[in-house]
Formats: sequence, C-alpha cells, structure tokens
Amino acid sequence: MRRLFLAAVLAALMGLISGCGGGGGGGGNGNGPSGVISRIVIQSSAGSSVAIGQSVTLTVQAFAGNTPVSVAPADLTWEISDPQKARLTVSQNQAAATITGLAVGTATVRVRHRGVFASEPFVVTITQDNVPPPGPNRVELYASAPAARVGSTITLIARVYVNDQPVTVGPGELRFRIANAAVAAFEAVPSSNDAAALRGSAAGTTDVTVQYKDNLTSPPLTVTFTAAAPPTPAITRLEIQGTASTLTRDRLPITLIARAFSGNQQVAVAPNSLTWQAADPASVEILPATDNDNAVTVGGKAVGTTSITVTHNSSVASPPFPITITAAP
Repeated sequence: MRRLFLAAVLAALMGLISGCGGGGGGGGNGNGPSGVISRIVIQSSAGSSVAIGQSVTLTVQAFAGNTPVSVAPADLTWEISDPQKARLTVSQNQAAATITGLAVGTATVRVRHRGVFASEPFVVTITQDNVPPPGPNRVELYASAPAARVGSTITLIARVYVNDQPVTVGPGELRFRIANAAVAAFEAVPSSNDAAALRGSAAGTTDVTVQYKDNLTSPPLTVTFTAAAPPTPAITRLEIQGTASTLTRDRLPITLIARAFSGNQQVAVAPNSLTWQAADPASVEILPATDNDNAVTVGGKAVGTTSITVTHNSSVASPPFPITITAAP
C-alpha cells in the first residue's frame, strides 16, 4: 500500500510540473505570438530620400524571428542623429513619425523599445531636388512725379523683389489700386506689365498701391493733382514802346519794350516767344535786354533811318517803330 501511495503522489507532482512548463508563447519579454522581439524595422511611406521642405512618414514593424509581431506604441522612443539636417516629428501615440528635410545631407533615425532595444538604423538622405525657388517677398511702387495738373498723367512703375533682387513680372500679375477714384483714374501703358498711367480728373490727393498675385501689396504712395492752369489767352495785338526814337551812332543805345494784348487786355508773353527785326539791319544792332524778356536794346551803327518790328511766334506782328540814327556832334 505504501508503494502505491508514493507512486500516486509522484504522478501528481509530475502533472503539476508539466502544467507549469507548457504554453511557451506567453513567456519571454515580447508582445507577439512567438514571445521575444528580435528586431524592429523602420519603414518609410516614400523611400529613404526627402527634398528640403518636403516630408515622409515613418512607421515601425517588430519581428520575433521572421514573424511580424505587434508592439505597444507607448513602449517606443524615436531618435534622430542630426536635427540640423532633418526635423523628426513623432505622432501623439508614438506609433509613427514624420521626417522633414531641412538641409542637404544625411540623418539616421532609430527607435528604442522600452528604452533599451534599438531598431535597425534608417538613414534618410536630404536633397535639394524639387525645392521651389524663393518667391517674391516685396513689391514697391514708384511715380514719375509726386504731383501733376488735372488732365495730365503720372506714370506709376511697380518693382517686385526676391530679397533685394528685382524680378520680371508677367501679364496680369500686378493690380494697381487707387484710394480716391474721384481724383484720378488708371490708364493702361501699352507693352508694359509693370506700369500704369494715372490721369488726374479733379484737384486733390490720393494714395495708390499695387498688388502682386493677390499676396503682396506695396506701401501706399501719395500723389497730388492740382487745378489745371488757366488757358493762355490768345495774343491779338503787339505794340512797341521806346525810351526814345532817335539815337546817336556809336553812343548809348535806346530800349524798346514789347506789349502784348488779348483784345484790349494786356497779357504776359512766354520768354523766347518774341522775334525782333530791323528793316535795315546794317544801320542798327539789336541785343536782348538783361532784365526783361520782352525788351531789347538798340544801338546805332550807321546814320540814317530804319524801323523795328516785333513778332509773337511768327504770327502776330507789331506796327513798325521808326528809328533815326544821327552822327556824333
């Protein structure tokens, strides 16, 4: 009986030992069906190359031997070797990360599992390819003059810059704007993509700006239009007044002054619009007066008589002014 009892106890102990050792898939430090994580591989959504300013998404796959196994994202820690070359942005649950190219070169990404197990290194290459050139960042507006008369035009010229370098603009890329349309209106400048003409319609001041592709606007430029000049009255009559009508040869000259009239109203004449002429140029010398655009001095050269006339723009002439030249006593 004693031997049978011992045999029964021994059989029961062996059964317990066998039960404790079974189900090997639940042992070890892994999370998958085979238990132990042997390696972690970083996978990319678009290869291992990224251009500056572009991004790729990285994820991880854990393996137990050759069998893919799941891993808790909270157990993962992402690392990058050179944050100056690429920026690593980890998702909120640690399951994925984004790499954004910053500078040409390479950077290595690794993932740690529970702080101790490193993944196979993932080397990302950052290139210059597909990086758009820097776009315009400033637009300026210039005027041919800050002010003009009503009815005349001011030419506006726009300049678009990338940093401090001017760039060429295409048709329709610029839009000129005016704050006070009652003062002036735009007119197109033929064969020009960067200029406009502003014609004054009323006296006043307004700001103008230019906009480039709906995203850059110049500082305002202030222009002024003043009242139009009154029309110049038509000259209908000229007269000559003289300090004397007789002069002595080779002595002091006399002064002649032209007076212009529009009807019965005396009016001013523009400088250099008068022409003086002697009937006998050999007898007198005509010189411009130094202090009056409408006057001349006349000196005697030969004894005798002559006459002098004055003409305005070759259209209106004065009556002849008689001159007598005498010999010196």
